[in-house]
Amino acid sequence: MRSLCLPLMLAIALAFVAPCPAQAVDLDGITIPDTLTHDGHNLILNGAGWRTRLWMKIYACALFLPEKNSDAKAVIEADEPSCVRMHFVYKKVSKDTMMEMLLGGFQRSTGGNTAPIADRIEQLASQLPDEILKGDVVDLMYIPGRGIVCYYNGKYRGESPGLDYKQAVFGIWLGDDPISAPLRQTMLGN
Repeated sequence: MRSLCLPLMLAIALAFVAPCPAQAVDLDGITIPDTLTHDGHNLILNGAGWRTRLWMKIYACALFLPEKNSDAKAVIEADEPSCVRMHFVYKKVSKDTMMEMLLGGFQRSTGGNTAPIADRIEQLASQLPDEILKGDVVDLMYIPGRGIVCYYNGKYRGESPGLDYKQAVFGIWLGDDPISAPLRQTMLGN
């Protein structure tokens, strides 16, 4: 009997100290998965929250990383696979409105110096559809050596190179002057 108790007690003890896997998040009926895979890169959910504009929910925004990390600077600067997912809940967002929101974010994340990445911002504009509808999902996946790869509803739309561009993109949500401080906190798992 004693020989059976020791393995059982050890298993119970390990259950309390083993790291918890990421859990899917339900944001008012929008399920953000606990894992995400693009181009063979498996990522886990770091955190998620709402992007609002004029008190209206526009999209649920989630951050996926190789492992959990609450250090915004480290996430922005990391040259490793990572992804920002936007799950739209507003009935319709035009490309112009979306780019207006993103351009404001790029201004903030670059301290107003978007000139070095202007061509890649234009590439992103060409990768987005004319209208993003309720239920649509946009993934901005960073892949080292390739850059930001844009997926719309799971379909490849294009890519823009550079770690500097990734840093500007992720800085929109995670930088020192993010588009939403509460969203930054939830994406970082806080």
